[in-house]
Amino acid sequence: MPFAVNTPLACGGVTVMSGNIIVADDDGAVCVPAARAAEVIQR
Repeated sequence: MPFAVNTPLACGGVTVMSGNIIVADDDGAVCVPAARAAEVIQR
């Protein structure tokens, strides 16, 4: 049963917000703020 929905949380010292893009594989995970997604894709 969820305690809260759509609230910020901290994971590994990083604040994860609702709407962030999470990319993960066997080596780790990256959290990209939705507002910066286009910039990250270009790089």
